[in-house]
This record gives sequence, C-alpha cells and structure tokens, in this order.
Amino acid sequence: MRLVYVDDSGTVDRQLAPGGLMLFSFLTICPTSWIQVRRPWLVFRRMLEQTINIPTSYELHGVKFLGGRGRPRGHNHPDLSGEERLRLFKLALDTIAALPGLELTTIAVRTTDREKAYHRCVQHRFGELVSGNAQPHVVIVDGDGTDPVYRRVHRSFHESRDGLPALIEDPMFQPSLSHQMIQIADLVAYSAFQQLVANPRYPERHALYEEHLWPLDEKGPIVLEK
Repeated sequence: MRLVYVDDSGTVDRQLAPGGLMLFSFLTICPTSWIQVRRPWLVFRRMLEQTINIPTSYELHGVKFLGGRGRPRGHNHPDLSGEERLRLFKLALDTIAALPGLELTTIAVRTTDREKAYHRCVQHRFGELVSGNAQPHVVIVDGDGTDPVYRRVHRSFHESRDGLPALIEDPMFQPSLSHQMIQIADLVAYSAFQQLVANPRYPERHALYEEHLWPLDEKGPIVLEK
C-alpha cells in the first residue's frame, strides 16, 4: 500500500494564467517508511522553534508565510522580514527534498474548473499503474470533509467500468493546521504554482520548485491542456 498526500494551488485570474491554472502535488510514501519521512521534518520544525521561535505547532502555509501574513513567532517577538521568510521557505524545501522514501509528482491543468482539473490529474497520476501490479493507494487531502470535489472525483472512477485499480476508497481528510505531511504538500504545491505562473511581481519565487525540489522531481511540474 502507498499513502498519497495531496494539496492544490491555482488561480482563476486569466491575466496571471491565461485560461486559468489548477495544480495538485502528490507526495507518495510507503507506510513502513512513514516514520523515516516524518522524523527529519520534525527535527527541522524543532530547529525553527529553538532558534527562531516558530512553534512546531505553527502551520506553515505557503501563500501566508511568503505573503507576509500572520505572526509565526507570536506577538512577543519581532515579525520576520520578507527576506527571512524566503530564506526559511527555501530551507523547508531543501528539507523536503532530502526526506528519504518520498516520491513527488505535480500535475497542472490549464483550466478554471478545479473538479475537472483534479479528475485529469488523478487519471494521469494513477492511470498508468497496471492493475495486476498496482499497489493500493490511499489519498489524504487537506480539509474537514466538506469539500465535495475530491470525493466526487474518486467515486466517479470507482463507479466507472474501467476505473483506477490503484485508487482505493474515498479520500481521507486531514486539516493542514494540525497535520505536518499536508503542510509539506502545501509548500510543494505553492512552489510549483509560483514557477508556472511566474508572477513578475515575485521573481524570487519563480525557481523555488526547480532549484530546491529537483531531487524529487527532476522533470518539474507536468502541465496538461484542457
């Protein structure tokens, strides 16, 4: 069996991304290596707490952290500068890239339809796994279960005649606020999004995925047309 942690990023702003853009990052691990993947990340989080006063319980969220929102160190310490936030964000990506046994695939679709995009991405990610040799994959996504998109897409495959043999059950939901693996998926997805949209206001973010996550994904994000 494989555990697949998924988070999304995207925009419907056609000036920023003509036709819109929706992407999903799939981080896959074997359950038996879960501790080996999680432990180095927790060491990194404890280091942030001990040296910079960012609590381990603080949610690392890409758009908020790099956007200068929130007070990661609390109100009893000076806020982090934009340069320091970027440095720490890169350090987080380097830590992710070195996690043992972690597999990464990021897939984007040029559309404003998030459900259609997720359907295409799931089909692309799991469709090539041959049924006779495919290990079952359990998908874990951010949320509280109220977002119907993930469940509808999964059930559309389960109910079709061909289906996706590697994809089992409805997705499991875990809130990013309290789940470190989902936070990792968020940072990865946000980095991929920044590379694909290449917003001229933030040139320092354009190469985050390519420069820091290449050990996990040398080819970079896969972009599918509508």
